[in-house]
Amino acid sequence: MATVINTPTEAATPQVDDLALLGLMQLVSPALPIGAFAWSQGLESAFELGWVDNEAELAQWVEGALEDGLSRCELPLLVRLQTAWAEGDAIALAKWNDWLHATRETAELSDEDTRLGGALV
Repeated sequence: MATVINTPTEAATPQVDDLALLGLMQLVSPALPIGAFAWSQGLESAFELGWVDNEAELAQWVEGALEDGLSRCELPLLVRLQTAWAEGDAIALAKWNDWLHATRETAELSDEDTRLGGALV
């Protein structure tokens, strides 16, 4: 089965710009039914277990999440995905998507990524 990738053109029309803005507004809206704010990356459990119960511990938790997950895994992967997207390379996109999916430690994290990706599509 072939995958078609639609990449943006260099000269976007005003209608496309309006649609892009609408999509961005939907993404940052708390009304997005399944979005980045729907899961806490385990923070709720950390509160319940008493691992995080003050501002300093919250700052340490957030710093760890950013340092370990975002900067070491997701940002480098984003570069690879962006390159594949720009080149229209559906095989590389699928490969890196599968790799990222395999790095999710729990069913909840996997479900979060899958649902957020579906909402964004």
